[in-house]
Amino acid sequence: APGSRAQEKGLQAGHVIVEVMHEKVFAPKDVVKKVTALKAANKKNIIFFVAREGGEFSFVALPSNPQG
Repeated sequence: APGSRAQEKGLQAGHVIVEVMHEKVFAPKDVVKKVTALKAANKKNIIFFVAREGGEFSFVALPSNPQG
């Protein structure tokens, strides 16, 4: 979303999250399930491994609370 923490960290449409906290995810529902569990466990930051265009990969850390 425009102005979001994810956008500030360089995430864009077309990027694919392939891991959440070093665990592989295969579908958007897997990402949602993992993030929901991490928030419930009061994890402050969540690390995503992202596939970007051109075959590049990068780690992106985002707070579990987008306002915090």
